[in-house]
Amino acid sequence: MRRSPRSTAAHLAVGSLSESALVAAILAVRTPWLIAEREAQRLLQSAEGLVGLAGMEAMDLSRCFGLRARQAAAVAAACELGRRLATSSLPPRPDCGSPDGVARVMAPLIGMGLAVEAMYCLPLDNRSRLIGQPRLCSRGDSEGTDANPRTVMRAALLAGASSCVVCHNHPGGTVEASAADIAVTRALVKAGYSVGMPVVDHVIVVRADAFTSIRKLHPELFM
Repeated sequence: MRRSPRSTAAHLAVGSLSESALVAAILAVRTPWLIAEREAQRLLQSAEGLVGLAGMEAMDLSRCFGLRARQAAAVAAACELGRRLATSSLPPRPDCGSPDGVARVMAPLIGMGLAVEAMYCLPLDNRSRLIGQPRLCSRGDSEGTDANPRTVMRAALLAGASSCVVCHNHPGGTVEASAADIAVTRALVKAGYSVGMPVVDHVIVVRADAFTSIRKLHPELFM
């Protein structure tokens, strides 16, 4: 059984679809897919291809090509998204390959102003740069927070990370690693190895200029 354009787009990588199938997937709003496919082919031919189609406003598509208002708006919106994407770029990823780089990223989130402990996972790419935003994994009270390895690993894996850094704060302002911090680090590193997600450091951050790298204190934990 042949799938509709919308169903095809939902189940396959859209990059594998033809131009007419892509347009048909947009047009298939309350429209039988065979009709949408014929309309897409007619529209592309009349507009002399995608470039011509992209230069038209929704009103032109509706008036000149007989598209319903909803269809014309959908096509025009898709073309506008394409134009904006062509001129957009991803923001630079912060370098978190060193403890001070981690502290610069995390201090605004978990610095001295936070009254409770919070643990974050920083998913990193293969150049030790932060992917997206730090992921909050747990939030506790002034005495501590839960550090579930499964939650941390899930955050890193879902981000498509090559490795990750774990980070938490001490609301009291001390940067010394406690025995509990060491035990948590050992468990997180072990969990990371079990799923192929290296935990490259565990950084305690109080301020951008006040932090502790547990890797530097206890490198044996990361071997």
